[in-house]
Amino acid sequence: MSSLDSALLPTVALTQPQSTCGYLVTEQLLQQLHTSLNDLPYYYAGQHSECALEVLRGKAQFAGMKTSIARQYHKLGLSVVVQSDSLPGFLLVANSRTLDGETIRKIRTSLLELNSPSGAVTTASWGKMIRYGAIPVQSSDYDGIRQMVDRIKIPEGDL
Repeated sequence: MSSLDSALLPTVALTQPQSTCGYLVTEQLLQQLHTSLNDLPYYYAGQHSECALEVLRGKAQFAGMKTSIARQYHKLGLSVVVQSDSLPGFLLVANSRTLDGETIRKIRTSLLELNSPSGAVTTASWGKMIRYGAIPVQSSDYDGIRQMVDRIKIPEGDL
């Protein structure tokens, strides 16, 4: 491809290389549209909000980011073109080498109990990712991500 040809291609802004919303999901969505990041100029802008701003500034024509972030910029003209299936967005983990099973169970139970109306009072001032409670997860909830990781390889130079 000549430099003139590549200058005509849309540029894609991505979050961090190892973020699910970075190369991985963006590449999957582009493949569904019969193209690839391998065929387009792209760069890592960092935060999801920065990706949105890069499109609004005209530096990038597309960006991979969380849908919730894209919606925050809708009134400024940002449009969702294609959206992935829902993926687990946030995970709390415990280290079973430093916490005994009973302590982990108590923490898990306490967090799940916050899903009640009385728990909403406690979590009202918490961050957006946990403010509305927590749900239990299974390893299988991450099968879709595992399949993407197995199928799509992030270029070594990006890591």
